[in-house]
Amino acid sequence: MFRVLLFIVLAFYANTAKSEQTWHIVTENFPPYFSEELPNNGWLFEITKLALKSQNINTEIEFTSWNRSLNLLEKQKKQLFLVLFIQSKEAKFLYIHAH
Repeated sequence: MFRVLLFIVLAFYANTAKSEQTWHIVTENFPPYFSEELPNNGWLFEITKLALKSQNINTEIEFTSWNRSLNLLEKQKKQLFLVLFIQSKEAKFLYIHAH
């Protein structure tokens, strides 16, 4: 289920992508999904990175606090906020896009 949601969201935003651009992603550490201490910054970031790469979009990631992440989006210094919400037994992924 989450792969379908991930694909739909990324496909929607990747449609506006031009060739070889870079999206600056911001998030907070949330192991085991994404963290600067995990190999390849975590499996969820790796999936995101591969999905964007298939659309000729490079990625750079910065790990910081929730408040700073929102602030960077508002100032349009970052293009994507990678967030994970867990409710009961199912995980929901949300990508907040600033543009």
